[in-house]
Amino acid sequence: MGTRALVVIKDGNGAEIVNLQHDSYPNGLGVVLKGMLGGKKLVNGYQYGMSTATNFNGINCMAAYVVKELKVDIGNVYLYPPNTRGSEEFTYTLYPKNGESRLIILSRRPLAVV
Repeated sequence: MGTRALVVIKDGNGAEIVNLQHDSYPNGLGVVLKGMLGGKKLVNGYQYGMSTATNFNGINCMAAYVVKELKVDIGNVYLYPPNTRGSEEFTYTLYPKNGESRLIILSRRPLAVV
């Protein structure tokens, strides 16, 4: 069993819409999430030519994209009901702010700064 992490995706009102259990440290999963979401805009409605390379049609579109990108094989990623908490070492919270996604990483123990 690896290091458990929980990815929490919240809507604009702070309500949890997706919880994913994943296996990873911030220098793994944190970097993956940043690369997956960095620089992309959250829009309300999309036009011809838009794609997930640059935009998400709201936070629910972004949540579906995160699940799709992380779930590549059996195991490793599991969906849980909102407000589920367990023995995760890290919690990654994604939420919308000013048309962009934000990421907060919390740890049960202090992280070493190098």
